[in-house]
Amino acid sequence: MQTCLARLYVDEGFRATFLDDPAAALAGSDVAPAEAAAIAAIDLRMLVAFAATLYTKRKKRFQRAYAASFAWREPVMDAALRRFLETHGTRPAGSGHLDIHYFGCFAEQELASGDRPDGAAADLVRFERLSHDATLAHPEPPEAGDVPQPEPRDVPVRVPGVQVDDFRYDVVAMDAALRAGDPIASPQLAATTLVLRPGPVDDGEQRILRMNGAAAMVLRLCEGRTVAAIVHAVETRLAATDLADAVRDTVRRLCALHIVSLSPRRAGP
Repeated sequence: MQTCLARLYVDEGFRATFLDDPAAALAGSDVAPAEAAAIAAIDLRMLVAFAATLYTKRKKRFQRAYAASFAWREPVMDAALRRFLETHGTRPAGSGHLDIHYFGCFAEQELASGDRPDGAAADLVRFERLSHDATLAHPEPPEAGDVPQPEPRDVPVRVPGVQVDDFRYDVVAMDAALRAGDPIASPQLAATTLVLRPGPVDDGEQRILRMNGAAAMVLRLCEGRTVAAIVHAVETRLAATDLADAVRDTVRRLCALHIVSLSPRRAGP
């Protein structure tokens, strides 16, 4: 009976069927006849009011994580959230972060597809999702002392929790403007690679770095390759030679920013 009531509160489709024909909605449900009669006798006006109140409370949790997107595209984000809750249901306790993460993926797909895709809004949702993921990650304490110049056999890897992605629009400026209450008339294309480091900073703002093309290329190659292999890959892609010093210096700066760390050197020649 409690399961049936909970579904009435959160499942809009089931609730609509119940409001139209309570007996048909409850047919086949695993409730005793007396329980079904008690549910069918619920005050329908109060049921609708309670369901609306419950949705508003649930919405606030998602709205905090995607404040800029809701401020800019309130009707679309609201519709996406209702569909998300309808199709994904309620996860076990303690999964609030996962719900927010998966809703971001869902809303981005909704905005990027359809008859009139909204690439700028989709970019903004993805930025807020990655920012939320990075903020909740637990950063590892940086190593003390100066960062040495990496050797050819060192293996730089991305620090856990670091988020890296490419964006077509200047989502950082869009996010700041919308959170300040400023309108966005026409978002501007500004292709960039953003790096979001894990954990919040003292003033509560996410630590965000813009990467130029060369640095972003090196960072994306820091996934199990040796420094020598990264140098070879960069030189091949850029059709250039003698980039070893530049690549090693980029890896060292990424280590100093605590975006990548050097794992133990590989054995062998």
